[in-house]
Amino acid sequence: MNKHLLAALALVMAGTGGAAADSFADGYAAHRAGDYAEALRIWTPLAEAGDALAQFNLGIMHTHGRSIGRDHAAAAYWFERSAEQGDPVAAYNLGLIYSEGRGVEQDYETAVHWLAQASSQGHVTAMSRLATHYANGRGVTQDLMRALELSEIARQTECILDDMDQNHQVRMKPVSLLGLGG
Repeated sequence: MNKHLLAALALVMAGTGGAAADSFADGYAAHRAGDYAEALRIWTPLAEAGDALAQFNLGIMHTHGRSIGRDHAAAAYWFERSAEQGDPVAAYNLGLIYSEGRGVEQDYETAVHWLAQASSQGHVTAMSRLATHYANGRGVTQDLMRALELSEIARQTECILDDMDQNHQVRMKPVSLLGLGG
């Protein structure tokens, strides 16, 4: 390929990325303005196309029933899509859903899987929740030493974001916990 064709291709690809970013930002602005139906309209195709942040935000909207009614099964679906792409907050929320059996069959082993993923990425609240599973032997073999270790790490670790902002609110950007990730 010649240089001009490569440059043109790069411009087209950059333009496409900008449109998707603008579309996401429009959804975020609509959500902030309380126009949840518009945010849902914008984010759904992005989430279906694999945008992890749009998937996370749809999970939050389904959890809180914004414009669509509460649907914990749908929230679990979108959180799982986002968590599979490495979003620690989506993994934490999915762990809670399975731990509590909200919209899915209660499954402590699955809960531990997602809480462990979030914990390994520095999510402090997930560490505390995972410690409880180890202490009580829910989804794992009871291990009080591991529970104590996780609790101590969580206690000593400073959260970058407030739990409410981190776990239960829509986000404009990916979360970076303890300097990890985006």
